[in-house]
Amino acid sequence: MGWKSLHRFFAHLVVYLLILTVLGCRGGSGPELVDVRGSLSRQGQPLGGYTLQFVPDSGRPSQATTESDGSFRAQYTSELPGVVPGRHRVIILSYRSTDPDIELAIDEGRFQDLPPDVGHVLQTYGDLETTPLEFEIMESQDLDIALD
Repeated sequence: MGWKSLHRFFAHLVVYLLILTVLGCRGGSGPELVDVRGSLSRQGQPLGGYTLQFVPDSGRPSQATTESDGSFRAQYTSELPGVVPGRHRVIILSYRSTDPDIELAIDEGRFQDLPPDVGHVLQTYGDLETTPLEFEIMESQDLDIALD
């Protein structure tokens, strides 16, 4: 094998490996996901600014952030909407406010210093072991979560 043949062989090998890398990085099919949209409310009032986590019995959790009207859409990743099908426990991870005093109280875990609704919601629904929110999600659906 001459120098030109060897050079051509390695050039073809590099191109072949690049093609395999590009095809392999296209993501494949990924997990099966179902689209979940819905709303979060308490005593008939929409709850905006909350982050929900949908935790399946097995698999990766999905998250959603409620808009000011309480609406949300669950995201598996920032690019992929949905949740894996199955039973999910839902926890309310956090609340974001424009009030810096409320933000500081949340960061420091001072629930007693929060507005009554915020503190109650985070304490009641913020722990995976004790959250009463449990849903069987097998297909795409609208999920209206009404808290006590």
